[in-house]
Amino acid sequence: MLSLGSYYRADNHEEVFTQISHPIITKILDFVLIAGSFIMGFVMIAGAGSNLEQQFGLPFWVGGLICSLLITLLLVKVMIGLH
Repeated sequence: MLSLGSYYRADNHEEVFTQISHPIITKILDFVLIAGSFIMGFVMIAGAGSNLEQQFGLPFWVGGLICSLLITLLLVKVMIGLH
């Protein structure tokens, strides 16, 4: 995907998908990519909670909350930088 994005000088993944596949397949690939990222985010948050519980004896939700707050702060920082 990275090499195709470089080849097509694309600004986002959808531009590459439209160049290499049928529009219906493009929508399916886009959905799979978004769903996969969403699922990986949940796994990352659960892993943070579990890790802090095992290492420091904190409740699992504290680690998940800390990870969620860090993700939110990072997203806000990125969105502010897009102006």
